[in-house]
Formats: sequence, C-alpha cells, structure tokens
Amino acid sequence: MGVQGLADGFLAGFNTADQAVSRNRELGLRDAAQQQQIKDSERNYGLAKDQVDWRKETDDRDHKYKAQRDSASDEQWNKNYGLAQANQRTANASLGLRAEEINMRKNEFNYQRSQAERQQRMQEEMPVVQTLYKQIETTGQVDPELFGQISKDNPLNPSRFFGQEAINNVMEINQIMPKVLSGEVSYNDPKVLKAMNTVLAPHIQRNIDEVDPESGKKIKSKELGHIGISEDGKFVIPGLKVTYSDGSTANKPMTQFGSADVSDNQVAKIPIDQFMNQIRGYGQMVGQLNQPDRAKFIGSMVNPPDKAAMRQESEGYRKELLDIGKDEGKQLAALNKDGAMMDEKQLSSARQEIKNNSEQRRQQASELYGVGGGRSSQNQPGIDPAELEAFVGEYQKEFGEAPDLSSPQDQQFFIAWKQKQLQQMKEHSPSAQPGTTQSNSALDSNTAQQLRGLKRINGSIPR
Repeated sequence: MGVQGLADGFLAGFNTADQAVSRNRELGLRDAAQQQQIKDSERNYGLAKDQVDWRKETDDRDHKYKAQRDSASDEQWNKNYGLAQANQRTANASLGLRAEEINMRKNEFNYQRSQAERQQRMQEEMPVVQTLYKQIETTGQVDPELFGQISKDNPLNPSRFFGQEAINNVMEINQIMPKVLSGEVSYNDPKVLKAMNTVLAPHIQRNIDEVDPESGKKIKSKELGHIGISEDGKFVIPGLKVTYSDGSTANKPMTQFGSADVSDNQVAKIPIDQFMNQIRGYGQMVGQLNQPDRAKFIGSMVNPPDKAAMRQESEGYRKELLDIGKDEGKQLAALNKDGAMMDEKQLSSARQEIKNNSEQRRQQASELYGVGGGRSSQNQPGIDPAELEAFVGEYQKEFGEAPDLSSPQDQQFFIAWKQKQLQQMKEHSPSAQPGTTQSNSALDSNTAQQLRGLKRINGSIPR
C-alpha cells in the first residue's frame, strides 16, 4: 500500500509535470504561431498596401491621360462642330442665294411671259386698230363693234386720246401738275387722281375679270385710288380701288404684273422720270391726234348719233376690211424685210402698188356693201408714196435704220410725223411769195428735230 501510494504519487507528479511541460510547449507553439500569423498579416498588409498604392498611382495616371485625351477630343469635336456649323451656314447662304436667284428668274420669266402674252394680244388687236383708224380716215364714222374689240389696256385704245374728255384731261394736267411739283397740291388730290387714271390706264386696266383669291370675287373694274412716293423720292407707287362684280370695293396695291395671282406679290414702282415722261407723252399724243380734221370723230365719240345713225357696215364688210388690213400689213412687212436688194424707186413703186390694190379692194367692198358717207378713199387716200419716202429718208438719216411700218410704234410714229408735216405746211403756205423757198428750207431743216421729238414722244407712250 505504501509502495502503491508512492507509485501513484510519482505518477500523479509525472502527469502534472508532463501536463505542465505540454502546456508550456503548447503555449510556445501557440505563441510562435501567433507571431508567425502577425508576421504573415504584416507581410500581407504591406503587400496589400503596395498594391493599393500601385493601383492608386495607376488610376491617377490613367485619369490624367483620359482627362487629357478627353480635353483633346473635346477640342477636336468643338473644332469639327464649329466647322460643320460654318459649312451649314455657308450651305444655307448658298441655298438662300440660289432660292433668291430662282425666284428672280421665276419673276423674270413670269414678267417676260406676261409681257409676251400681252404683246401678242396687242399684236392680234393691231389689225382691228388699223381697220378702225382707217375707217375713221375714210368714212369719218366709228364702228362700235370694232371699238369694243380693242382692250382697255391697249396703249392705242382711241378712248385714251380722242374726245373732249381726253382734251379736258390734258388741260387739267397742264394746270395742276406745276402745282403738284411745287408741293402746293397733293398727288392724291381728286383732280390729279382722275387725270392720272387715264394716263396710267394701260397699267391699271390689266387683267380685268380675274378672280381675287382673297375674296373669291370677280374683278369688274379698277381705278387709281392713291399715289404714293417712295422714301428716296425716286419712284411712284400707285394704289388701286378695285370694284368687284357684286358692287363691293377694296383698296389694293398695284402689283408688278397687275394680276390677282398670289405669286404676283411685288408692289409696282414706276420711276418718277418715266412717270413724268408718260404724262408729257400722253398730253402730246392727245394734242397731235385731236386735230380739226378729226372733229367729226370727236363728235361721234362724245355725242354719238341716234341708234339708226350709228348703224355701221354689216359683219361681212367689217370682216372684209379686217382681211384687207391684214393682207396690206403682211405685204408691206414682207416688202420691208425682203426689199434690201431693191432701190428706192422700185421700193416706192412696190409700196404704191400694194397701197393701190388695198385701196381698190376697200372701194370695191364699200360699193359691194353700199357703205359710204363722210370722207371717201379718193378724198382721203391712205399713204402718199412721196410722204412715205420722205419719212423713210429722214428716219434713216436720223437713226441709221429704216422704220418698220408693220410695228405699231412706227405706224403711230408715222401718223404723228405726218400730222406735224401737215401743220407746218399750213403755217408755211404763202405760195408764189419771195419767202416761200426760204420757208420750205426752214421746214426741211426742222424735220430732223421733229423726228427726234416724235421719237421721244412715242418712246414715252406706255406699252
């Protein structure tokens, strides 16, 4: 029992010592492991810190590079955008100029087409005008049907030049225009507007019977309602009073082409010099055409006879006169065009033959239809070859070219020249007097001056 107790005591002590040693060893191992763990943690921390620093440095470098690249890209984009805007503005400007050019060409085309159509209409009416004037010369009477076929905007419409009303207009113009120019009377004085309404009739009376697109009403008539002056004082801007078919009225500006088309939106501006020239030309034409030998015609226009007396030739006679006038005009035009190789004597003979044939046809038509009265073709022949030769010679001497008697302008020119010649012949007619030769010489020396004056007058007549 004692030995057993001793052994148990030794074993207990050994176990205790062993346990203590084991605990110390475990503590040492644990401490070593902890120290190793600390070292590993410190190493890992250092590595992680280095990696974070490296990433930070890399990110900073990448950020700076990206910022520089973005700045360069923005700068380049701004340059490209600015260049694109400049190109767009240039393209827009070019497009605007192109559109403006197209509009100008369109307006020019429309104007030329309108003028060509109007000129064609004037040319088609010319045989009627010639027939009417010829009838006045031969019979002293007016055919209302022929008169009605002449457009109101025709510059050669007789109502503009013949009659007491036209004479009164010119007298009113001569009295009132000096006051207008001095500022004493307004352009919009009723008397001025009434007189100018006749002067500007070829411009005002265009495109009657059109439909106004704004109101949908048919235009019945137009008259001058207002005269405006541009700010620089160089242009006259007419305003119109338009009367519709239902009797209503409206104030409208006079457009470039005088139409109701919506595209015709350019306000007409007449240069002040042209305006004054038209006034002077109108007054001179009225004075030239209302000569005493036309008193019968003036009377028939102002105070027409009764219905029975106004009866004119039959429809067949009117058609015959129109055909004769057309044939005569074509033959004279062809002779003027193709007669370059003929001398003056041959030309004169050919013209006289054409005139004689035409006069013979008119006389036959008058006898056939029983039309007479007034002045006959024998008492009032058409064109005297001697007068025509003198006119052509002076015209060529003054202007360097032959007149075109198929042209309405040169026909009216010849009529006015003939009237001046007759007037001056009457003034210098003391025959068998010593001063006769001197008077005739003075008359011949004034011919060129008359031609220039008449050319200016005809050039100022609106067409």
